[in-house]
Amino acid sequence: MPSRHRHSKSRHGCTRCKQRRVKCDELAPCQNCVRRNEECSLLQDYVTDPTPWPRFQVQLSCPNDIDTTFLSHLLAGPSVEKQSDEATWGHDLFLMGHFTSFTAHTISSRTEVRQLWQSVVPEEAVSYPFLAHGMLALSAMHLASLRPSQRSRYEQCCRRHQDKAILGYRRAIQNIMPEASGPVFAMTSLVALLGLATISDNALCREDAAYKNQPTFTDVMSIFTIIRGLGAILADGTPLWHNIINSNYRVAMTGHMVIDSQDFKLPANVELRYQQLTTDCLDTLLAGDKSAKQTCLEAIGCLQNIHRELLFLVSKYAPDEEASLEPAYVVKWFALVSPQFIEMLRQKNTAALVILGDFFALFRLEVIDQRGLEWLIVLQA
Repeated sequence: MPSRHRHSKSRHGCTRCKQRRVKCDELAPCQNCVRRNEECSLLQDYVTDPTPWPRFQVQLSCPNDIDTTFLSHLLAGPSVEKQSDEATWGHDLFLMGHFTSFTAHTISSRTEVRQLWQSVVPEEAVSYPFLAHGMLALSAMHLASLRPSQRSRYEQCCRRHQDKAILGYRRAIQNIMPEASGPVFAMTSLVALLGLATISDNALCREDAAYKNQPTFTDVMSIFTIIRGLGAILADGTPLWHNIINSNYRVAMTGHMVIDSQDFKLPANVELRYQQLTTDCLDTLLAGDKSAKQTCLEAIGCLQNIHRELLFLVSKYAPDEEASLEPAYVVKWFALVSPQFIEMLRQKNTAALVILGDFFALFRLEVIDQRGLEWLIVLQA
């Protein structure tokens, strides 16, 4: 009689996994509950009694700062083909070579940041598998856009590595050691890019054919969750932030604020567009709702300031010179808008959707087209 399949006991697993007698990964929430779309008891326990960061002797200001539920949207699910490391190591070596030689150039045009991704990060990834898998996932996604005839193959590679990366990353940010600060930051950057890719022209094919590979509204809203979740992890003043700012990774943390742009004048047609948004658009769509109008005015103000910063930066370059614009210059808008504005988007408020459309138009015009990130062309809303 064949022996029963056994699994190691999980003494601290969630209630539902114990009821189903399945192995729990003990994350908050656990992956089994995420896949079954069920409420996980570990998440409740974690929120009410968070585990402090060992060796830092400093807790974050809010337990929810390291809530990892925002990563669930990036998990491909159980359909990903399982392959042994021995069967894929040769191809993984090729993916890493492609990352350092080509994909790294699309992440940043700044020489010092590019060198970080080409030398420092790969060396760190040897000791931190979640970072290695994150790099391989992004490399595979890049190749999927470059080699249409092999797209299916590279999409499968991307899903496999992305799942491993996210699961390892979730564990890492729940118990961050000082020496892991750099790798955690690097993976945070990769998560942001992988998140943006879910709403791009190069998004992975969907298992549900009904969507025809088009980003859904849920995908768009997940970007807010991902970026704001990452922002909480890297908030100023946290132990993680202090470690990064005093390491080789500092070059990737700085240079995204443009103080000198305050007096820069936007072109007349751009000023007119923002004037139309703040007057004609809001007066028509939010007549009589002062609270909603103020919320949208703040979101428009943030977007206008970012637009001013970008044009100020571009003005510093010669006409034939490549502008060094980082996606972070624009993506920070996701973190700056208020929770009230995000709630308006969730309710599909027309005025909020118009503003979101202007954001994506700016992102494509000033970052994607300028930087040549053809594989990450975000759809205009």
